[in-house]
Amino acid sequence: MIAEQCVERLQEITQKDPEDTGTYAVMARSLFEAMAESMETRDSGRFLSSIDAHRDAITGCSGDLPHMIAVMEELVMQRQFDAEETRFLWALFRQARLKSTSTAHETSETAGQKPTETLQTLKKEIAERKQVEKKLRESERRFRDIAEFTPQVIFEMDEKGTITFANKQAFEIFGYDEQDLSEGIEYLSLFSTEEIPILKTNLRKIAEGGQSAGNEYNAVRKDSSSFPVIIHVARIMKDGHLTGFRGMIVDITERKKAEEELKESKRFLQDIADRIPGVIYQFYVRADGEMGLSYISATSKELFGIDMETPQPFETFLQGLTPSCKEGFVNSIKEAAAGERNWQFEGDFTRPSGRIISFAGTSRPARIGDTMRFNGMLLDITARKQIEEKLKESERKFRDIAELMPQLIFEIDDKGSVVFVNKQAFEFFGYKESDLPPHFNCFAHITPEDFPGMMANLRRVADGERSPGNEYTALKKDGSRFPVIIYVTRIMNGDRLTGYRGIIIDITERKKAEEELRRAHKELDDRNSFLNALLAAIPTPVFYKDKEGRYLGCNQAFTDQMGLASEEIEGRTAFDLWSAESAGILQREDRAMMETGKPRVYEKQITDRGGNERSVIFNKNVYRCADGTVAGIVGSYMDITQQKLARQSLEESEKMYRTFFDSTTDIVFLKDEKLHYVLANKVLLGFFGKKEQEVLGATDFTLMP
Repeated sequence: MIAEQCVERLQEITQKDPEDTGTYAVMARSLFEAMAESMETRDSGRFLSSIDAHRDAITGCSGDLPHMIAVMEELVMQRQFDAEETRFLWALFRQARLKSTSTAHETSETAGQKPTETLQTLKKEIAERKQVEKKLRESERRFRDIAEFTPQVIFEMDEKGTITFANKQAFEIFGYDEQDLSEGIEYLSLFSTEEIPILKTNLRKIAEGGQSAGNEYNAVRKDSSSFPVIIHVARIMKDGHLTGFRGMIVDITERKKAEEELKESKRFLQDIADRIPGVIYQFYVRADGEMGLSYISATSKELFGIDMETPQPFETFLQGLTPSCKEGFVNSIKEAAAGERNWQFEGDFTRPSGRIISFAGTSRPARIGDTMRFNGMLLDITARKQIEEKLKESERKFRDIAELMPQLIFEIDDKGSVVFVNKQAFEFFGYKESDLPPHFNCFAHITPEDFPGMMANLRRVADGERSPGNEYTALKKDGSRFPVIIYVTRIMNGDRLTGYRGIIIDITERKKAEEELRRAHKELDDRNSFLNALLAAIPTPVFYKDKEGRYLGCNQAFTDQMGLASEEIEGRTAFDLWSAESAGILQREDRAMMETGKPRVYEKQITDRGGNERSVIFNKNVYRCADGTVAGIVGSYMDITQQKLARQSLEESEKMYRTFFDSTTDIVFLKDEKLHYVLANKVLLGFFGKKEQEVLGATDFTLMP
């Protein structure tokens, strides 16, 4: 088919009679076959010998042979070849033109004809071919510039998986050099063994025409260290056949670290909140009177029987309050909100099982707009209430608490007009290839507020400075905005600036990730502020320490009782705060609890550093790392020295009165409102002739016959 095209083109140039074309067709086919053999063997001799063999085939018309060579070159070079094939064909046709021109000159002299017209045609075609070669070299240089300038890894490989090209970034990231590349690098060696099956599957899909979705893998450096990457790949086709792949590799190590840190923070904070014995909550009161719970910790299920996922937890809590305290509870909230003061309340709650518990609530307010928010804690004080009933005095009991807060490629002239853009530009800016303006100016797609800065950066690049990659806000065709980073380098023609080329990276997703990270950090700061406020609101000493027994933090009540600032307490152990004997006891208790992982409530008689004996009830629990291992202990303690002294006094008083009753010779007794004996001394027992258990609870009517 290409031989017939050659004959038709030759007839147009030479104006030969169609009857003469038979000879041309035979010669054209023969020359094309000889050229194909030279291409296959990379030997120009076969094609040049064929030219010598055919120069007498068109007797009297040998001057047409240069035309035939020129037409062959024109038709052949319209097809796509790789760089090596193109260079061979250029050299082959250059030799063929010289040989055919020499042949034509000899024949022209013999026939009395001049080769001037033929030579002029060949000179023109040679000039055009040189222009094509120049454009091809410029295109390749442009690709090399962009590939070396991009911050990601750019690579090409053949269909067998051997890397054939890699930019500087590839060598820096993977640790290889040009020598390694020349010796051959297999792409499978760049990834961990477990990734290879899925890598082959995805590559096979792309080879079959599928699109690369940007898959994540674990890459392996030359030194065997691994790191996470995202790979975008496209197949390379030639004449309908797969010849290889090219693509981009993005190192996502920093992104993965940020994601893992965020997850670890969230897991740690939630674990601490779930292990606090009390219920952490956030309550709101709006200007229109609406009240509700915006957050309750998971311990509310254990304490009140209310799941943290309950749709309306506040209403459920109100239903559980005993009738005697419900109105006072609501009024106390309204008063605290109106006066913007701390809220405290103690009441009784009926659990779903029917058991009534006593609770204490405390919080501090913070106004946000027209909403008053109360961050605080609810504690089960049932045990404390029971002690108060027995000892006839009021004493608060709080449990321990602690919480530790989760490419567009372009070339423009020096005026900004686009010389070249790839297809990604249309997706970036919302254009179609058909509606891109003929004098499209990329400067018009930078927001007015960023335009002066962009021009200043371009002037610095024009002066020879390296572009660090500057952020701008770009405009789409429809006027919508999106963030980009532009890397750019200058294009020089000698010492004259002719334009710029570079890449534009849409960083919308990165900005979203950064914003999410900022939001997460803010949430973490808010939770830390919440924890600090909560700890400061609790009057009972609260502390937490690591598994080595070093104090990591505490609340104000703890520092007040120890007589030290929090900075002086952090890093110390129980041996720095208590007597050696008491510290040893506390250390053994802590180690035993960390081994079992179970919370403990126990009473100990300890001696502080001042030598004072104290009766203390400790309430402790362990907190864990994300992997479930014990990280340390969180706890609180209540000094019950005064309560014990009061109870001892009461017991001694009762003993004194009992001694008095039993030593008097008079009858002494005490009756209740129904005249039942509740107290009787020995004289009265002797009078009735009965034992104490027979008299107590009886009346005179039952005791006297």
